[in-house]
Amino acid sequence: MMFFILAMFTVFFSCGAYMIAADYLSLPTFRASLAVLNVSKQEKRKRRNHEAMLLELSSKLSRFIRLDEYRKRKLAATLKSAGIRLSPETYMAKAWVKAGLVLLCIIPALIVFPILSFRGCSFTL
Repeated sequence: MMFFILAMFTVFFSCGAYMIAADYLSLPTFRASLAVLNVSKQEKRKRRNHEAMLLELSSKLSRFIRLDEYRKRKLAATLKSAGIRLSPETYMAKAWVKAGLVLLCIIPALIVFPILSFRGCSFTL
């Protein structure tokens, strides 16, 4: 019983101290912070060099990707609702290019850190 009283005192004291500090420091409310984050997400991001390279590679690769009509329409609708201005083929190619680049970066790491490649490890149950 004493532990419960102590825990409740700690919770209420912490909440009260936060409310007083928030009022004294004029901190914004949670809803105001959420509104600012939503507005800032809609702003255009600055393009970086690696993004331009990824887009160039994926646009070249997108010529070789064939999607059936249903999947193409479904992905186009999803991309449009997400606010991504890429064709479905380019979006798929971008995913493949990113995965390929990660694979290319992992191969040298496996050579440098051979313990990660599980060579010589035997798993017995």
